[in-house]
Amino acid sequence: MAAATVGWALVEPVVMGARVIGVISDEPVGARIRVRDGWLHSLVALGANAMPVATTSDSRRVLAEVLTAGVGGRRRGVASLVGPRAEVLDLWHRLAGSWGPAREVRAQQPLLALARAPLVRPDPRVRPLRAAEVDLLVPAATAMFREEVGVEPATAATHGAYRERLAQTVRAGWAFARVDDGSVTFKAEVGALAHGVCQIQGVWVAAHLRGQGVGTAAMAAVVLACQRRIAPVVSLYVNDYNRTARAMYERVGFSEVGQFATVLL
Repeated sequence: MAAATVGWALVEPVVMGARVIGVISDEPVGARIRVRDGWLHSLVALGANAMPVATTSDSRRVLAEVLTAGVGGRRRGVASLVGPRAEVLDLWHRLAGSWGPAREVRAQQPLLALARAPLVRPDPRVRPLRAAEVDLLVPAATAMFREEVGVEPATAATHGAYRERLAQTVRAGWAFARVDDGSVTFKAEVGALAHGVCQIQGVWVAAHLRGQGVGTAAMAAVVLACQRRIAPVVSLYVNDYNRTARAMYERVGFSEVGQFATVLL
């Protein structure tokens, strides 16, 4: 990294429960953001998951040293490392000795985006959840996490914190669902927003409705709602081996724009 002095800092504020670990320098070479301690070159958002943003080989070395030593008294407290494929895999190579072993490395995850109207008719029953409906979302979110990751999203001791993270998403207007007879049968959330692009996560359809086109129409509704209220470009990433989901997103109108990777811890 072309800078006289390189270091790191916890960059405020904490957003949606995530701390931001920034690699900073005292020169603005290659940086865009001025922070209290210098110029921000790249970062890792450290919350339920860890996500590298705009990192380089040099900055990942610094970040790996910080994450290996532990931040705020914790060596690790995240469920996964996720983000752009090259950044995630290199950072994991540096962290595996202290954070490993991984439960699974998903090294090929197409990153999809849609900047126009969806190609299918949206389901009018899909809507943003209201603040009073958080407890409707919890069972669906738990089921999605269990199916996708293979473990429970929270223990009895951490259930309150898990519910609060979901509540924050609902209060932000970022949780969308179809509710039938008092139960969520489809759900998806916005997990990130930056530079006119929002990223969808946690897409889930109740088991008894799968294979009937429910997810396709519901995703079309989420895309429209996001484009109208949150960001003009909607993105998401999907496991390369999930042919059913990839076909569904293609029907909606998504196309591949990059590659992500996820390391499950």
